[in-house]
Amino acid sequence: MGKEIAVRVVAQRDPDHFHTITVDVETAWVSCSCGVNYPPVFRVFDGKLLLCDRLMCSHIDAVLVAGERAMVHPEDLEAANVASALVEGKIVMPGGWRGSWRRNMRWRGLSKGGLARPGPAGAKTDRRVKKGAGPMVCFTGASSVPRSELIEQAVQAGWEAIDRPSKHIDVLVTADPLLITKKVQVARESGVPIVSYDEWASVMEDGLLPE
Repeated sequence: MGKEIAVRVVAQRDPDHFHTITVDVETAWVSCSCGVNYPPVFRVFDGKLLLCDRLMCSHIDAVLVAGERAMVHPEDLEAANVASALVEGKIVMPGGWRGSWRRNMRWRGLSKGGLARPGPAGAKTDRRVKKGAGPMVCFTGASSVPRSELIEQAVQAGWEAIDRPSKHIDVLVTADPLLITKKVQVARESGVPIVSYDEWASVMEDGLLPE
């Protein structure tokens, strides 16, 4: 494979454009062509990869850290797996990094329409990768629409509705995202996006969560 592993990742806003993540096999240095960083982005210190410039990009976070694969070029899936294994446990996220890419369900291949680009989607390694499997949603709190109807609509749109939130769900829908309840607290601690019932209709259809 050579001294470098290259992984092409589709851009979030332009499905016809790809950025390239490069991992040096010998040093495990990581860089991305998206322009928010420069090689080497990380240096090894005490067995860990530390950011030199305190920058991070969604492409590195999603593919190498979170292990997502829907946004990876179909021809680079094997390379992505090798690269992820090479840097596993070595990337230290910068303080304050929000990882807003998690809200882009279409980019992650979790929306009704999937990823808007050619090639097979869903080639990740966890439960969301399996072909035909839909993203998970959990409803909580009062709504003007009966819960049974909300669940039926979600299922028809390609979602899987579950009763309890966990780190494995993709969205928690609640009457008031600012009201701290047990389910909201669990979702927050797990990094799960939280939306209101008013926002849910558009999220259900296009998979893109509001900022």
